[in-house]
Amino acid sequence: MSFRESRSCDDGTIILSRLDSLGVAPLVKLVRKSKNKKYKTFFLFFNKNNPREMQENTPLLPWNKCRYLTHTSILFMFPAIYSYSCRLYFLAFVACLTSIISANFWRNPVPGIRRDVHLVYSKLSFVIFLCNGVYYVRSVPYIFFVCPTLGVYVFYLSNATYYMKKEYWWKYHLIFHGTVLATQLAIIQSKAHGVR
Repeated sequence: MSFRESRSCDDGTIILSRLDSLGVAPLVKLVRKSKNKKYKTFFLFFNKNNPREMQENTPLLPWNKCRYLTHTSILFMFPAIYSYSCRLYFLAFVACLTSIISANFWRNPVPGIRRDVHLVYSKLSFVIFLCNGVYYVRSVPYIFFVCPTLGVYVFYLSNATYYMKKEYWWKYHLIFHGTVLATQLAIIQSKAHGVR
């Protein structure tokens, strides 16, 4: 059963049938028996091929909304410039590439190679900054500031509300961009100035 042939994914049936075809039957039974929407949202969170996204050349958002995500993506240049000024060239390169790839996707968010590159590189960037944060951030105020829990939670809310077809999902993603920006700056400052 392909996603394009399916009529609706409102009740999670498409996702469950997709999981069946992947051989995840015990988890599927748990979801089918439970009426708790959190389980369905959890599986939708990891679904890359939602029919809502699979429409060719159809943006996920109109420009009057995705321009904010484009602008916050460009703001990732601030950590790049700051890390370059602190002679942390690798982090400068990672942050600069994050900004370019993210802004390039959000300027016209349609399915395709730009989206795939954005999804892969954003996770890679997250892991690189997370490793630096775990190693270099030791000061108590920075631990609460850099702790990725808030960012991950807001990212989850963004995805969950998107798959529930709420119109305000992009606002959570906008907040996520802000948490990532603040976290990158704090990690760079801790690494550059030895705040341990």
